[in-house]
Amino acid sequence: MKRFFNLAFAFAVIVLLPTAIFAQTAHLLNVPENVQNTFNQQFPEVDVFDTTIDADGNFYFEFWNDDDVLHQIKISSSAEHLSTAFQIDDSDLPPLISDYLSRYYEQNIVREIFKVNNNQQEIFYEVVTLGINNISLALKFDVNGLFLEEQKKPSIKNTDDIYFEDINIDHDEYDDNDDDNDDENDDE
Repeated sequence: MKRFFNLAFAFAVIVLLPTAIFAQTAHLLNVPENVQNTFNQQFPEVDVFDTTIDADGNFYFEFWNDDDVLHQIKISSSAEHLSTAFQIDDSDLPPLISDYLSRYYEQNIVREIFKVNNNQQEIFYEVVTLGINNISLALKFDVNGLFLEEQKKPSIKNTDDIYFEDINIDHDEYDDNDDDNDDENDDE
């Protein structure tokens, strides 16, 4: 009987615990209440599988819809819905974008392609590539496929792992004067 309980406990730890952890919805993560409310009001029936934050403090909620299409909702820290994006295949890109990638980014690996609708109702494409020295680039194209901009994609961390480094602060300015506070941030 003791062996049965040990096996049942092992099953719960190995199978059920990871499921519970990875199936967290927005209200269980380290997301401000105002941001949670905005997301949950607009997407009440969605199971979020990942919530991340960028260096500007914008939150990204990722979920799969019923058609198995990855969606990414961007909400500012002030709870403004900034954009809705859904992942597409490279075959769905306008030919101009495919040609541009082949010509100027042929050595990069395309990681993700999104069709994005921002809050001004502008539609554009974002292609995330991995280039030399493992630098992620976000390439933005208009709806017709014209190149708009290239940005280094900041590292995005899960909201459970937000650290001091995620904030846009010149660390060198503080390193010389504020060594005593380093230990305080390590405990979080």
